[in-house]
Amino acid sequence: GARIDADYVFSGGILNIGGTAVMNGDLAWHGGNIGGGGTLTLSGVLDVAGGTNSFGLTDTTLVHTNASGLSRIAKGGGYFYLNGVNGILRNAAGASLTIDTSAGDAGTYYSSGTGGTLHNLGTLNKTGAGTFFIYNPTHLDQAGTLNIQQGAFNVEGSTHALSGLTTLAADSALNLNGGSTIAISGAARFTGDGRVQHNNATATLANGARIDADYVFSGGILNITVRASMPTTSFRAAS
Repeated sequence: GARIDADYVFSGGILNIGGTAVMNGDLAWHGGNIGGGGTLTLSGVLDVAGGTNSFGLTDTTLVHTNASGLSRIAKGGGYFYLNGVNGILRNAAGASLTIDTSAGDAGTYYSSGTGGTLHNLGTLNKTGAGTFFIYNPTHLDQAGTLNIQQGAFNVEGSTHALSGLTTLAADSALNLNGGSTIAISGAARFTGDGRVQHNNATATLANGARIDADYVFSGGILNITVRASMPTTSFRAAS
């Protein structure tokens, strides 16, 4: 497949990926959509900015493999589009990616077809006081480590899977919001001084799931299959 070893600055238009392609330089993505139905593997630093502009992936997978800790999504509003079942942003095992909402709220959404997926297998950090949204009909598949260091991380509607480690710093929150259906596997762990906020979602805790962070249950359905643990958790129903 195609190979790009230089840095690539993408500010607008369409970049079509057919089959498989590799980008070994850095990708500064400030506008424009990546489509074509293929898979682009990025080993360089990913910098998604672009202010309030909305752009993203259409039926195309971007695999981010950079472990430097310098990669980030830092939009000051607007949407990062995940269009189609193969519209996937995958943070690979061993990779590190930061979502920074210091400049304002942002989130994944779609502009056509069906919603795609934010798939984390590595380390995904959430920084900044704002909120990052996984808007319906896009999905979150969190199988790595999700560190919510500041602000909130919201899943809104649609189906989501949590099977990795989620750490929540003080005053941060993972919000499971109305219309969401969340499968929490037996391998899932939640730790830290923040909270999991259950707001009218349907969540299922599989056998072996463990929650060591506070859990605030404001409405919806919490299904327990066989046994799950909240050994040091403050579990409370919000009034």
